[in-house]
Amino acid sequence: MNIYVGNVPYAATEEDLEQLFSEYGRVVRATIIHDRDTGQSKGFGFVEMENQADGVRAIEDLDGYRLMGRPLKVNPARPPERRREPHRNRNRRSQEPDSSRSKRPSGGTFYNPYTFVPSLPRKKIKAGEFAGDFDPLKKKLDHSSLQAELWTGHIPIKLTTVTPLVLLKGDGEERESAEPNPYDVLDYIPESSLRGMLRSAYEVVTNSRYACFRNNDRLAYRMETREALKLIPAIIENGVNPGEVVAHLYPGTSGITPQRPRGPMYAAMLDKDAKYVDETEPKTRDEVWAEIVLCQHDESPRYETRWYSEYMPRRNYHFWKVVKIWLKSKHANIPGVTSAAPGSLKKPSTDSRRRQSHYAPLNPEDRRIVSGRVFITNENMGNKHDERIFFVDGQNANNPIMCDVTNLKEAWRMRIQSYRDAHSESDIFGRSRARNKPWQKIGRDPGDTAWSPHIYEDGRHKDRWDRDVRDALDLQAGEMVYARCEFNSQTGAVTGIKDLFPVMISRELYENSPEELLDSSLQPAKKLNELSPADRLFGWAPQEKQDSNQDSQGGYKSRVRVVCDDGPGSATLKRFGDEGIPLTILGQPKPAQGRFYVAKDDNGTPQDDKINKTNAGYNKANEKGLRGRKQYWHHRGLEAENAPNYWDPLAKNQNQEYLRTGGKRDTQNRSITGWIEPQTEFKASLYVQNLQPQEVGALLWLLSLPADHYFRLGYGKPLGFGSLKMEIDTDRLVDDCLPLGTGNNWKAYYADLNARLQSTKDADLQGERIAEFKASMVAAYNKFPNFEELPFISDFLQILKGPVGDARIHYPRPNSQPDPEGKNFLWFVANEKGSKRSLPKVTDEKGLPYRP
Repeated sequence: MNIYVGNVPYAATEEDLEQLFSEYGRVVRATIIHDRDTGQSKGFGFVEMENQADGVRAIEDLDGYRLMGRPLKVNPARPPERRREPHRNRNRRSQEPDSSRSKRPSGGTFYNPYTFVPSLPRKKIKAGEFAGDFDPLKKKLDHSSLQAELWTGHIPIKLTTVTPLVLLKGDGEERESAEPNPYDVLDYIPESSLRGMLRSAYEVVTNSRYACFRNNDRLAYRMETREALKLIPAIIENGVNPGEVVAHLYPGTSGITPQRPRGPMYAAMLDKDAKYVDETEPKTRDEVWAEIVLCQHDESPRYETRWYSEYMPRRNYHFWKVVKIWLKSKHANIPGVTSAAPGSLKKPSTDSRRRQSHYAPLNPEDRRIVSGRVFITNENMGNKHDERIFFVDGQNANNPIMCDVTNLKEAWRMRIQSYRDAHSESDIFGRSRARNKPWQKIGRDPGDTAWSPHIYEDGRHKDRWDRDVRDALDLQAGEMVYARCEFNSQTGAVTGIKDLFPVMISRELYENSPEELLDSSLQPAKKLNELSPADRLFGWAPQEKQDSNQDSQGGYKSRVRVVCDDGPGSATLKRFGDEGIPLTILGQPKPAQGRFYVAKDDNGTPQDDKINKTNAGYNKANEKGLRGRKQYWHHRGLEAENAPNYWDPLAKNQNQEYLRTGGKRDTQNRSITGWIEPQTEFKASLYVQNLQPQEVGALLWLLSLPADHYFRLGYGKPLGFGSLKMEIDTDRLVDDCLPLGTGNNWKAYYADLNARLQSTKDADLQGERIAEFKASMVAAYNKFPNFEELPFISDFLQILKGPVGDARIHYPRPNSQPDPEGKNFLWFVANEKGSKRSLPKVTDEKGLPYRP
């Protein structure tokens, strides 16, 4: 059912509408209409609900509901009226070609800051060939002496910045203060940074194994809301044997079924502001006595109309409501049931605009006292009104259900870790309005609601609060969870538990980890005879502890040494004062977004649009693969010589994506005190030893790309920083100095004082070595007849140039205007409800829509 929502506050988001309407049933899509040019909300939108009856109830309840102080106008959406045109106009219109008819505006497009270069499986490459794997020591690619046919020498290089270069001092270190202090910057290029950039590029163009790949945890995605009805409250207890844990189910008074409770909801509802009889506050895992009364969700119609009666059948939606609680440690004996005072439960409101109560007692006299435990997950959604008490009563109390869940410890750890990986520590612990208390709600918007305990109950932060904190990563006795059970198909009895969740609407784990989707020929080498081209040139250290029967107990030393000459120094820095300039919020990596990171095959082919979230995820059974190596686009057109005002922080109305909107400074973003100016030149040198001709050719090819190809270095690459040109420094090359030659050349050179070596700038030397490199790569991947047609080459070159079109490059967001809060996830939410788009292939990139 499609519902019109008017008088929507301009600050409201589509997420707000979805949360509001999801109380009544599953929301398929929530949309707020925005101005095409400014991106500003027009103050109305539409909500599509899966069930007609749910939609009718939502209309009845929410018409007049005050959202952020404004009363909503909610009614069934009417199909747009088709204007009747004069007869002659209709005929003329029908004869026009399709291209001349007006089309609905798309709202514009943008380019995602990162994309992927496909990494093709390397299984079919013959062992021992350059592009394949082999033990370099067996081919005398060592460091002991100069080998006759291998190349040794010096390659001087020059790096020229074309956009500001930001190299943070102490990047990656923990800040001692949670205050948004600005970061100071370096005035030189560290050798480790340049070496890392070189290795990354070399790894791409040789399609080597990944140097480091540690994504062996299964990632998670948000479950469908309707799945929450299938989950059963449970408390973890110690098993019989050491290390064993079991889940004790707490289904209340209801029978357990695969779909939903047979009877009232399993857990009792506890008002979020409820207190013990002594006015102290309940805490999670408190053992309590609770007085409960059976209630039903208020679904009585206010307007008995034929339309309402036809589409609004009543449902028997019952649950237990807590009216009083006692802490067991202070009240050892079972309290007596209180009399049913008229005001002990809120009655359904008679307000014609909006019900103020979500429940009504079936019989206020029908009450009972139960033993249970408090479970508080905080106000982790904008309109949450109840916490839970887990309890067992009636027939269930005589038939406890206990299931061994020791085998779920690792899955539990991965699920909790996925929550933590999705948020930065500043998101959780650095919210100044909450005074750094993540269990406090400071607003309705996502990120302003309270965090659930499993996110901040982190063993690394036990000293952060004045309260007992356990590490939620460990599944241990006392943990309160929700269980997804397995059932006997014949009897319907519970036979086991297959999943555990920290909250009712939790995260589902994908079937496989990213590592399981990465072809074995691309996974990091485990021994010397598996070293790929990048490992053999830049060195290798095993990621895992090796067995004694493996070929090497150590690693392999690099045969290329990077030396950065003394740079220009502080004169190249542009300073912005002690406070610096505030940069926009950089996005967290989102590998759980399968539509971006997962490919439909081993060759990195993008997935089809419009497939559901589960099928778009990490599922090896569907023959999925990974998109490839993550790379950041060069921001074409923003070279300083082409856009000087863009890189002036004081310029106005320049759509400067790198600046935080409104100049806001907090722990979510970084401020920088300066940057290295564009057109700054740096000198460096590559000293190589015993290189194969193809290895020399690959380095020379990377250093001789066309003028409009730029490498990326330093901080803020998604914002356009760090584009630079890298090339051979011909000014430092002369015929009789700084040579590059084989071991035989060097032998002859030192044997005869009149002998001369080839210079690196020699065109024949460069051409021959580069040709050997290209030929070896084409031979290894003979499906592609030309070097430039190799997917990892063509895509890499395009990324260095930048996207073809003129759309802006920034993280996904719902409109063209930057969000000062950096709520980029709203685009992904809309994408899941809308067209479900995948990230396009590099060479097919035409941009993503703001409104997917």
